[in-house]
Amino acid sequence: PMNQASAAPSTPQVLVARPGDDLPLLRDWARAARAADPARRVEIELEGGVYRLGSPLVLGPEDSHVTWRSRPGERAVISG
Repeated sequence: PMNQASAAPSTPQVLVARPGDDLPLLRDWARAARAADPARRVEIELEGGVYRLGSPLVLGPEDSHVTWRSRPGERAVISG
């Protein structure tokens, strides 16, 4: 399951994802976090592994201040 780390306003809000997590749900969480505090930096870190999509992951302008990346030293693959 997803693991949310708390953060002070000056540090990014980080959500750690594991293979099998729902990427559209993570996107929606990030959108809600940014809507609640537009100044907050949001980062989604993907643990190593394959993230399979059943449909396209659609990102829009509201997602432009969200960073998606693999966790340091790991390789995440989004497939589908």
